[in-house]
Amino acid sequence: MSSTTLRNLLRPTLQLSLAASALVLTACAGESTTKQDADRAPTAKETSVASGAVVMAELSTATSVRGCTVDDEGNVSPDEGAESELDANGEFSLDVSAENELYVIEALDSSGQVVGMAVLESTGSADSTVTSTPIDQESTVEASTFIQMAAESSNKYAWSYADVRERVSAELSAAVFGSWEADRGDSEDIDLLADSIMVAQEAEILAWADFGGSYDSDQHWEDELDASAALSAALNAAISAGADSTDDAHEAQEQFASELRVAAEAATDLSIEALSEASTTSWYAYSAAVEAQAGAESSITEGVKIAWGEGQSTRSDEVVVEMIAQINAALEGEAESAGDELESDAYAATELEAMTSAWIEYGNTIIGDGSGDAALTSALGIDILSEAAYDAAADECRFGAFQLYGDLVAEAESTLSSDSSYGELMAFAEASADARADYRSDVESAASDLEGWLSSSSTAQAAVMAMVAADGSFVGSASR
Repeated sequence: MSSTTLRNLLRPTLQLSLAASALVLTACAGESTTKQDADRAPTAKETSVASGAVVMAELSTATSVRGCTVDDEGNVSPDEGAESELDANGEFSLDVSAENELYVIEALDSSGQVVGMAVLESTGSADSTVTSTPIDQESTVEASTFIQMAAESSNKYAWSYADVRERVSAELSAAVFGSWEADRGDSEDIDLLADSIMVAQEAEILAWADFGGSYDSDQHWEDELDASAALSAALNAAISAGADSTDDAHEAQEQFASELRVAAEAATDLSIEALSEASTTSWYAYSAAVEAQAGAESSITEGVKIAWGEGQSTRSDEVVVEMIAQINAALEGEAESAGDELESDAYAATELEAMTSAWIEYGNTIIGDGSGDAALTSALGIDILSEAAYDAAADECRFGAFQLYGDLVAEAESTLSSDSSYGELMAFAEASADARADYRSDVESAASDLEGWLSSSSTAQAAVMAMVAADGSFVGSASR
């Protein structure tokens, strides 16, 4: 089955199967009833408790919070009675309607103006307690972007909220929050993110199809929301712990990225290297769509690339470790150490230059810079007679990734705009998936001579996948 055909099947299946299982949101009736109407009297609303905190350093005017339900079409409505004042630390606890998925908590100022928001993955069952992610600029941009995506498609189940969280970094939020604050639902920056993330999610689904993956959309939805809820709880705990909790927050984000990969693995039955490549495909599409419209020097583009470097560091680490262990198990520890350093540096980076440096160092450690042995060359047993074949593959990987990204930006500049149709967005997603597949094929061709001296074609394939994960998963590394 072609990728185009499978894409056309997957998207309606994703929407319809999830919409069919969606819980119906019911409004509380406020009308009085007579004795004769007793059989028709509304039952009391079942509630759970949502707790969390507003980050006052970022949303200093917030004084209270309220809960809002989100219907199947993405429309947000206040949840009657779900209101709470903030305490001196910005913390809150409010009763919310139970049994809701993708609920929204809004932070309000003293005049009732919404000054921040966050998505609550689930309100849980009656009488349970759930934890919101800290409400700050980042959670606000994430929630607004997801709601815009739902509004554009009239289906909140068509898109992944957990994926939105991974693609919105603190740096990106800082660049976009002012636009949201000024224009709310009319923010052009939020529209840009919503459109670009829809492109990214579609490109990833197409890449899964190219690798022959099946797709269990229901399971994927639930697993991703579970991972997002775990991240929310961990970040809330880190905020409560104070300034020394930065490492805990980084660890939570790394764990979140890993759990999203596990969720995709369970939903598609694909290998981790295929999933990493599909994820990389989506990041190329996302960043190119943003850069084409915001500009290469825009803080929005920079924020997207910082988020890219963070998210892919975990996936690339997993792939490289497994591929090197497959080639030479004795060098697995070296690969693990390099991956740990990449993740640490990536999640600590707050500027694109630092992120790029982290990836360049990783590429040098795994693939080499031409000055001596690296983890992959040691694993393969490279000698002077085989350097040319190895270098040809490494160069194709490095420069091919750079060229691929430039071509995608150019195509996005010529095909996308602020009023692009849904069809145009999806066409760019397909072009991105095809371009990444062509790039990978070029690296494989450049590495074909490796099979002449390696023990098997599977070893050569493992070497290629390690290369594209270490040096082709983040565009910044192409500059080394």
